[in-house]
Amino acid sequence: MTASQSCGELLNRALNQLQHGRLDQARALCKKCLHLEPDNFNALHLYGVLCLKQSEYERAVDYLKRACDRQQPLRPHAQAFNNLSVALLNLGRLDAALNAVQDAIKLAGKQLAFIVNRANVYELQGDWSAMEQDLQDALQLDPDDEHLLSGLALAMRQQQRPAEALALLQPALNHASPCHELCWEGLLLIGLQQGQQALLQQSVTMAYRLQRDPGHWLDQVADYLCEQQHSDLALPLYQQAAKLGLEGPELEHKMAALRGDMPDRAPDRYVEQLYQTHAAQFERRLLGKLGYRAPWQLTEQLQQLGYKRFDKVLDLGCGSGLGGQQLRQAFDVEHLTGVDLASKMLDLARTKACYDQLNCAELGHYLSQQQAQFDLICALDVLIYQGKLEALFSQLAARLAKGGLFAFSTELADGTGSNDYRLSPSGRYQHRRAYIERLCATPPWQPLRLVEIDLRQEAGRQTPGLLVVVEKAA
Repeated sequence: MTASQSCGELLNRALNQLQHGRLDQARALCKKCLHLEPDNFNALHLYGVLCLKQSEYERAVDYLKRACDRQQPLRPHAQAFNNLSVALLNLGRLDAALNAVQDAIKLAGKQLAFIVNRANVYELQGDWSAMEQDLQDALQLDPDDEHLLSGLALAMRQQQRPAEALALLQPALNHASPCHELCWEGLLLIGLQQGQQALLQQSVTMAYRLQRDPGHWLDQVADYLCEQQHSDLALPLYQQAAKLGLEGPELEHKMAALRGDMPDRAPDRYVEQLYQTHAAQFERRLLGKLGYRAPWQLTEQLQQLGYKRFDKVLDLGCGSGLGGQQLRQAFDVEHLTGVDLASKMLDLARTKACYDQLNCAELGHYLSQQQAQFDLICALDVLIYQGKLEALFSQLAARLAKGGLFAFSTELADGTGSNDYRLSPSGRYQHRRAYIERLCATPPWQPLRLVEIDLRQEAGRQTPGLLVVVEKAA
């Protein structure tokens, strides 16, 4: 059997494994094929797609680029460029993602998947006019797709045309069971056009029509309003949800954030629910839409400080494993432990195969139960759910070896007011720089790095933050 025939058989088996959800086995078969034929387009393309499915976006980009460099028939070549665009999009490399999907369209024309993907890029870039045009074209190809319709309405709303967007959605809102995204966008448009009272009335009416629990439905609608930066419309819906019987610390925290209250920390159930709900789209949203780069920025700071190796590392609030993945790639790490409240996020972290141990636990409880001493403890995008930090810093000091590092990020509060921290309408805490500096200068801590960074982009604005590295003094 020739190498080409062997590769063909291996790829057929890999595709079969993929169809049955056995991604690791499919990857192993692709690797065998690439050992025989390192430039095999189909093996490179499939391996890149498998990496994409397992959220290994950097590796996916590498293999998909190599596939795109091989001359192939137009359609598979175009699909490789489109998959490359998706991988780049998930890394937040929007200009490169746009170029890749443009190449796909040049090769094979305006395929539905291609123009929808390009519309996604335009959305993350805030190019609402271009997004609108692509979704208009997509709806010509698939007029029954309500997700496309709600996206088109969003693009119109962002261009200050809410009345036109509402008229577009109105027929679909009267369907028997429109998709959630279309309902939420439609209700937001009603609020903008007709006011809070009409929004509340229509939301309750729709809940009963869709045979949904009204309190839970109002909570979901209000969450969408906050996500779309219309928190002024959200508080009455949360309050009505509470009157209808919805209760729990999650709802209380969201109302506290909109009222301007100041609890010491977010409830565990709020944080857990938030990440359980958004796990499926977490990395695409975080890296693409929000432009989150803290794991990469942290590794750069640690390298500049001269660190090359860590024996025991603890990644608190590890999420989907982005931080752990970067630490493994940048440093010689003997043992890496990840801890998170949300089991679905740990499932994502597990696919990266970079952790030696993963634990589902609340951070303070986990630290209090530990006896181990760590060389590095990281907490990226974790302190945004804690207001008062003294107790946590004390727990961390107990778990660090002498000379060990604590590295973390936090959102910066503006210079107004005298409080050490504030709870923003987003439900996240923001800390004053002076408060962080004071904590980091209190024994046993010695500050090594305190760098102002852009944490994420929301509503067209950067969220200022701090990236901090402190040492437990010997």
